Formats: sequence, C-alpha cells, structure tokens
Amino acid sequence: MIENIIFWGTVYGNDKKFLKERIRETYSTDMLTDQELKRILGFKFTGWGRLSKSFLMMEGASKKDGVIRSLIGAMWETNDNLMELLSSNYTYIDTLNAQMQRAEKTLSEWKIEDLEDLYLSAPVKRMVWQTMNILKELEQVLGQAPDRIFVEMSREEGEKGDRKASRKQKLAALYKAIQSEDKVWKKETEDLPENAFRSKKLYLYYLQNGKCMYTGERIELQDLMSDNLYDIDHIYPRHFVKDDSIENNLVLVKKEENAHKSDELLEESIRNKMYSTWKGMLDKGFMTPEKFHRLTRSTPFTEEEKAGFISRQLVETRQGTKAVTQVLQQAFPQSEIVFVKAGNVSDFRKKFALYKVRSVNDLHHAQDAYLNIVVGNVYYVKFTKDPLNFIREASKNPKDAQNQYNMDKIFERNVERNGEKAWGIDTQGQIATIAIVKKILASHSPLVTRQCVEAHGGITRKATIWNAKTAEGMGYIPVKMKDFRLQDVTRYGGLTAVAVSGYTLVEYYVKGKCYRSLEPLPIYLGRSENLTEEQILAYFEQTISEEYKGKPVENLRICRKMIPAKSLIRYNGMYYYLGGKTNNRIEVSNAVQLCFGQEQMNYLKKVEKAVDKDDYEEQDKNHRLVLTKEYNQAIYEQFMEKMEKTLFKNLFDAVKQSILNNKEKFECLSIEKQCYLLMQLCKHFCSGEMADLRLIGGAEKAGKYAIGKKISEAQEVVLICQSVTGLFQREIDLLKV
Repeated sequence: MIENIIFWGTVYGNDKKFLKERIRETYSTDMLTDQELKRILGFKFTGWGRLSKSFLMMEGASKKDGVIRSLIGAMWETNDNLMELLSSNYTYIDTLNAQMQRAEKTLSEWKIEDLEDLYLSAPVKRMVWQTMNILKELEQVLGQAPDRIFVEMSREEGEKGDRKASRKQKLAALYKAIQSEDKVWKKETEDLPENAFRSKKLYLYYLQNGKCMYTGERIELQDLMSDNLYDIDHIYPRHFVKDDSIENNLVLVKKEENAHKSDELLEESIRNKMYSTWKGMLDKGFMTPEKFHRLTRSTPFTEEEKAGFISRQLVETRQGTKAVTQVLQQAFPQSEIVFVKAGNVSDFRKKFALYKVRSVNDLHHAQDAYLNIVVGNVYYVKFTKDPLNFIREASKNPKDAQNQYNMDKIFERNVERNGEKAWGIDTQGQIATIAIVKKILASHSPLVTRQCVEAHGGITRKATIWNAKTAEGMGYIPVKMKDFRLQDVTRYGGLTAVAVSGYTLVEYYVKGKCYRSLEPLPIYLGRSENLTEEQILAYFEQTISEEYKGKPVENLRICRKMIPAKSLIRYNGMYYYLGGKTNNRIEVSNAVQLCFGQEQMNYLKKVEKAVDKDDYEEQDKNHRLVLTKEYNQAIYEQFMEKMEKTLFKNLFDAVKQSILNNKEKFECLSIEKQCYLLMQLCKHFCSGEMADLRLIGGAEKAGKYAIGKKISEAQEVVLICQSVTGLFQREIDLLKV
C-alpha cells in the first residue's frame, strides 16, 4: 500500500484531488481512514529517485554468510552503505555486471527497448537514450566512431558549496560555548554582516581565534587582507591534491611561515609546538577531525596515495554513471571512455575568467561539454589511464618533463605524451592553447534543439468541475469520457482547460474564404498515430462549426496531422517555440539565443550574483566597485542594438519597444535597480519568463507572446523540423503544405 501511494503521489504531483480519488478507488475506509488519508494528502511527493525499483529489489548475498537479501533489504539490515554493498564482498555487483553485459551490440542495433532490462531509473533511461541518439548522428556525420567519449562526473552534494548553516551562524554557535574566555568573539562576529564571511581569510581568522595556525601568534585584524603578511595555506599541498575545502584543508598563516613550508607535510617542530592548541580547537569544535589528522600527520605520502589523489579526478565511483558508461562501451567498443570531474571544469573557468551566466542563454550547456573535453583530455594525456603507473614512472625518472606535475598548475605547462599535445604554452610562458579555447567559446556557434513530442497525460490542466449552467458554453467536456450517461455537460456539468497533445494544421472555407488554422488536438481523443483522418475531421468539423456559430464549414482538410508543442517555427522573420493555447491564440516563446562577448558575460555574472545575493558592493583588487552605472548603461545599449539590428528586430513589440523607448529612464535608475532590470531582460530572452519592466514605464508582466491560430493571416509561418543534434533540419511552409 505504502509503495503504491508514494508512486501515485509522485505521478499526480500537486493534484491532490486525483490522488485522493486514486487512493479511494483502491483502498476503502476500512483499510485507510479519512483522517489517515488527510494526513497522506498533506505530504509532498516531488521528483523521481535516481535508483530504479528493479535495481533496489535486485537480489544478492554476502560472500561471508551467504544470506540472500534484496539490495534495499541489505541496506536496512546491515551496517554497509550502498557502495560497500556493491563491492566484491557481495554478489550484487556480479549480477549488475552480468545484466549490463548480456547483449553486446553496435550502436546502430540499439533500440530504446534494450534499456528496459537495465537497472536505471526512468529519467536516467531517457537521458541515456537521448545521448545515444546524439552519438548515432555524430557517427553518421563523422563517418566513424569517436576516439574518446568524455563523461562528466557531476559534483557530489558536499562539493557544490551548499551549506545548511551559514558561516556566521556556525561561528555564533561555536563562540556561544566559550563565552567565558577573555575575548568576546561572539559579539564581534554578530556585528559583521553575513556576506563578510564569504571572505575565506575572515572566516578562518575567527575559526582560528585570530591566531596563525602554524605559530599560534596573534594575527592583526586590520592587516588581515594584506597578502604580504598573511596567506591561506593548503595543509595537503596543491602539488599533489586538488582540495580547497575550508573545513578540511585550508588554514590561515603568516606569510613567512608559509614561505618556509615545502610541498610536503608540516615540519615536526610545528607539529610538536602546536599539537595542544590544535587538540583544544578540535575538542571545542573549531576544527574537524580530518583537518586535525592532516595537521598532525607525520608519515609522507605513499605512491598509492599520490595515485589515489590523481584517480579522484579520473575515476567515477557512482553506480548510475558506471551503468551509463557500460552502455556506451558496448555501443562504442573501440572508443575510450574518459571521466571528467565537474569541479575541474569549474576551476578551469575561474582560472581563465570564462564565467557562464545561466540567466543569459542556453549556450553554456554546449560550452560546458566542450570544456569537459578540453580539461578531460589534458588530465587523460598527462596521467594516462593508470595513475599508479604514472607515479611510479615519475619516481624513476623525475627529470623527464612529462613525469613532472603539479595538480594546481597543470594548465601552466605543456602537456604532451606519445606525440599527442593536449595543452601547450608558447615560449614567453603565455598559454597558447587557451587562445583557441577562447576563440571557440566566443563563436556562439552551438546548435540548440529542444525535444518536441506529442504530449500525453491528464485530459485537463485543471481539476475543477463546473456546474451544468456554467458548462452550457463552449469548451467543456464530460467528467468521465467513457461513461455515456455523463456525456451531456449541460445536465451533469463538465471540465474545462482541456489539455492538448499538440496542434493539427487544417484548411477550410467559410463563406467562400479560405482559412489555415493550427487547431489544438485534445489528449482525451488519444494518440494521433492511433486516430484515423476521419475521426480527426469529425472532431474539428464540430469544434470549428461551434466557433462560427453554426455557419457552414466547407472543404475541411488536414494539412499536417501533428505539430507538437515546443516545435520550432519561423513566424514573420522571428524564431519561436510553440506553447499552449489561450482561447483562439497560441502562446510562443523566443527561440533566438541572446549573445554577448566574454567581457560582457563576465560582467553580467557579477550582476547576476549581486541581484541574487542583494549585495552590490563587490570591489576589485584595486578596491574599486565592480558594478557601475556606466557599464550597466553600456549593456543596456547593447540590448537596444540587438533590438534594432539583429533578428530581434522581428520580435513582437511588447518588450522591444520598452527597451528602445526608455533609455533615459534606465539611466536615471540606481545601480541596484539597473541590475535588477538587466536580469529581468536576460531571463526573459533566455527562458521566456515575463519581465517586470515597471522601472522604465513598462508592464509588470511584459513579454507574453502569442500568435493567432489562424495562420493564413501571417506573412510567413515555417515549421522547422530538427534532428537531435540540429545538424540536419527540414523546413515546411505551413502556408503552402
């Protein structure tokens, strides 16, 4: 019962009425009281899990005691976590591998049904299938399979920078426990704003009680930001480890002490001197056990540990990604699968100031994919598939250039192996390969496609049942389509807000005038592929006749049976995606990517951050404000230029005219309001959100675009059918087809 209710709750989402009906159809009040049902309806069921039911119910046994359990049962009954259960100590991994390797197929032989037996959740299966479709098409274009396929390893929760409690809150809780000590640290931290603790130096200063971690000497707060006096040091050197964890690996120290520290562990004299201080910080919660372990460690890194540090950047451990990889390996047996850590790509972007702004356009997805290849290939060529072998070879021949490495400076040296150059710098020490990377990113050439398929699901967008009197008008359908006794909505009431599966292009004549119209095809009629032309015509004869209040509709014919929502069209020179219907109009959203140069994108990243954090006081290294009216106005002028000289000149007038006619009003706004307006414009053109343009005299919800369903009144309406990659497309003139 519980599993069924959770499943239905996830399927129906926030539609509590349908969920209640579904539960009551199956479970009577004897099994589930009204009070219990009320509590269940108060729960929130959102999103699908990453693990499929088949995967969790997979049977296996411990190789020690032989007890057979389901995987989820073992997680409940044993002390081992999921990754431990998938180790060689149990048989689950053997079952999983056997399932994945059951059928060796080439890419062209794969069908979506082949994924049904794999232990993947439904969303992951769709993602895998879409990926394989893209690879199929690329193989067709290139004429061969790729040499390498790069798979991004998304960051774990702990790596994403998400903190349950703010740094200020954490310090307040820690200092609350030591109120009796000489300095009233709690009062000091309370007087500082929340955003002040975004500074790692300031946060470490208070975390270390204002003392150098290597000497115990006092750090002067007024001099804290001086890089000539104080440094942030990595306990485990960046030479070997990419770990910028402020809780586990970063400490605030005097610069002279950091200068004496080598690329190895701390000197014994420091450990002996500071041990009791560190132990006190550990006991009071000002230091994590892992940081304490790193500070007090006395044994050097082994070759295996050094190789392990590298492997973290190259090897994926999550089972979901491994399953996807096995599918790719079967489809591309000659291709090398290379894992790329998302954090490394993020660090690369920061290092070379290649910031992405999700609010501006969708191109960052393609740019991320390209940078995953660039970064992943550098690591792959540098460290090979066997990091331990690399470390051993480096120990034998440390002077060989290809064996020398520093995990923090990998992009500051040439990376070459066996004649393959993955990264190069010129003779002046400037990065040469990065010029190519920047040129490609600046090209704005990625092709953007959206999946557009016939919709299915609930027959209405709203669950409201209207009474018989209200339902006398047009657009109402019976509450239960299959119950002939309830077909008369004028007697029994009905539903409105009918959900549509897509649009049918029809042509007809009324009083001798020819019309072409995109008519919504309701979901309740069934899948278009299962409907005959006669059934569709019969439905539209009725609805169009009602629209013209009984006037004869003649020569009705179907020009195109199904045009799904989200289809790409060119309407009077501008590109849009088809949306839902509103009365006799069809909502559309912008399909043209908004593009700026990298310098402007970097600035818009600052604007996005400022609006998100409500903090407009960020300063550069010269202590000048980053956000200025002058630069805001320059960005606004670029919007104006796009509205006048690019494809956006063909955009509907609502937002376009507000931008073009109100430059003076924008210039009079404060920096905060200018930034807010720029983000409103960016988000509108990127995601189709309606923009709040009241600050420049526009509407509160501007930019809701719609076209008349009678397209015969337009100058141009072209349907653009794209392949999954966008490399192939076909245009269909809907005014002539």
